[in-house]
Amino acid sequence: DLKQFRPSLVRRELNKAFAAFEATESMRRGGGQSTWPHLITGNWGCGDFGGVVELKFVIQLMAAAHAGRGLTYCTLNDKELAAKLEDIHSILVCRGATVGEIVEELRTLDRVQRNKGERVDMANFFRDGAAAYVEMLAAAEAE
Repeated sequence: DLKQFRPSLVRRELNKAFAAFEATESMRRGGGQSTWPHLITGNWGCGDFGGVVELKFVIQLMAAAHAGRGLTYCTLNDKELAAKLEDIHSILVCRGATVGEIVEELRTLDRVQRNKGERVDMANFFRDGAAAYVEMLAAAEAE
């Protein structure tokens, strides 16, 4: 479960999502980004593969943003999941977080989770800011 947050695996998943979401040559020739089709996606790799839904959502959100595409994420009528993902999305949008900033925050999240030996709620992590968790890590390492 925690292994999925390792930077090399996040980068691999981000590259796969971006490759899927990137505009085709005909889309580029056809006009500006506003004419590119909106993406509809969901819980990639979260069934039998055991992917962490919140992480997969953030990865697909970053890939869509980098590709300049709109994104609808289907939660298959799971209202609790939808609320959780909307919370994460709102936090990132309100902060004006860039793809690069989110990638760096995910690196910090990986370190925090490995240090604690358990998952950290991603909405709380993004809401509190990675800096608060870096301070926690420093304090734990100083002990």
